[in-house]
Amino acid sequence: LGAGDFFGELGLLIPARRNATVRARTQMKLGVLAVREFQALVQSVPQLRSALLASVARRIRAAEAPDVLLPQAGARNGNGVPNGKATTADLLRRVSLFVACSSKEAARIARLASERTVPAGTSVVTEGEPGDDFYVVAEGLLSATVNGAKVGSITAGSFFGELALLDPGPRVATVTAELPTRLLTISASGFRQVLDEHPAVAGKIAKTLAIRLAALDVDPLTAIGQ
Repeated sequence: LGAGDFFGELGLLIPARRNATVRARTQMKLGVLAVREFQALVQSVPQLRSALLASVARRIRAAEAPDVLLPQAGARNGNGVPNGKATTADLLRRVSLFVACSSKEAARIARLASERTVPAGTSVVTEGEPGDDFYVVAEGLLSATVNGAKVGSITAGSFFGELALLDPGPRVATVTAELPTRLLTISASGFRQVLDEHPAVAGKIAKTLAIRLAALDVDPLTAIGQ
């Protein structure tokens, strides 16, 4: 570590155990940011919120195996529709990114969703290309491929692309509709507007992401000053 580097940022979000010991090799000056001061900054400075969420999302994307980043499943029946009459807000609260959100907060995010129906054979996202949309599968069936090989099926009630709301990184898989499919889509621009209107939601999401990152077996050197 040298001048301009930083460490310990996860400790500002959650009381995570330190994953490395840091000792000064020479006399140095350190800037220290307390949790309370940081939380006040995150609440009041939209640019800091966006940068924080994007940074943690990038680190999760870099640390998680591709199969972890592939679409996650929800409850469904054999007809390609979710079990029960789940609302968009209900579906969103199954998404790891939104588990800490209240019903009211999830409903506000759900109002951003637009509906899109795609015919069989349509590629929704393409591996390696940047993207900033998040998808929930309302009805239908899709497949995910990596390097041309099928790695899974995406059924109704599943979702994919949640990290793209925070950081427009490359898609880890190509997702193609196998049946006519109805999707609910949330764009990053609309999502950022919600975070600006409701800073507390950003704080909850940051903590959820920090817990997700802390649970990964990350090389300590990659978790220190980037």
